[in-house]
Amino acid sequence: MRPILLTLFPCAVFACLNCSVGAAPKPSVEKSIYGTTTDGRPVELWTIKNSKGVTAKIITRGAVIVSFEVPDREGHFDNVNADRASFAEYEKKGGAFGALIGRFANRIAKGHLEVGGKTYQLAINNGPNHLHGGPGGFSSRLWTAEPFTTRRSAGVKLSYTSADGEEGYPGTLRCSVVYELNNRNEWKMEYTATTD
Repeated sequence: MRPILLTLFPCAVFACLNCSVGAAPKPSVEKSIYGTTTDGRPVELWTIKNSKGVTAKIITRGAVIVSFEVPDREGHFDNVNADRASFAEYEKKGGAFGALIGRFANRIAKGHLEVGGKTYQLAINNGPNHLHGGPGGFSSRLWTAEPFTTRRSAGVKLSYTSADGEEGYPGTLRCSVVYELNNRNEWKMEYTATTD
C-alpha cells in the first residue's frame, strides 16, 4: 500500500502544477459603490467578469445593467449597452432606462386593475394611466445582491420584496433576478416572482 501512495503522489503534484500554469483566470464578481441615493443609501455596483474578459456591470438601484463590455473583431473591449453617464443621471432622469420594471410592464388604462372581482386603483404616472409599475416601481427600488461564482460562471442574484399596497398593487410580491455570465460568453437572466 505504501509504494502505491508514493507512486501516485508525484503524479498528483505534477497534475496540479500543470493545471495552474497558464490557466485562464476564473470568473469573478466584485462589489464597489456606484453612488448614493438622494436619501443617503449606497447603491452597489457589481462587476461580473468571465475568463475571456467579457464584463457585465449591474447596479442595485433598479437592477440596472449599466455596462456590457465585449470584444470587437480586433479584440478591443467596449461597452455595447445603452447607459447613463452617472448614477445622478439615473436618479434625476428616472424612467425604466436599462432597469427591471414592475410589477407590470407597459400601461394599465386609468390605473384600474381587477383581481378576483375586486378593482384596485394603481398609482398614475403617464397621463391618466399607470406605466411600468408606477413612479415608485421596481426601477427606482434598491435590490439586495448576492454574488456567486462557479468554475465556469459568475453572477449576482438580486432580490426585492414589494409590500402589499405598494403603488396600489394587492399582495406581497417577492421577486428576484439572476444575472449570470459563463466562460462561453453566454449571458443568462432568470426571473422569479411569488405572491401571497
